Amino acid sequence: MPRAVAWTMLSGASRAAFRTALGVDEATWARGRGWVLWKALITLDNPDPVRAAEARHMLDAVLTEYAESAGA
Repeated sequence: MPRAVAWTMLSGASRAAFRTALGVDEATWARGRGWVLWKALITLDNPDPVRAAEARHMLDAVLTEYAESAGA
């Protein structure tokens, strides 16, 4: 399964290169995205502002990528 690093530390071309290097299919990539979505949602209200900001970043990255993949 893709690591959360794809949506926490990478973006754009670097995320695409990471996905290509992993060689995962669409379903596997979607499951990874779902795992990151879950992680972001459960940490979104973290009292630590740094952790909450990381959660918002992950949420934005996952939702943006999903919208792009869905053709929205």
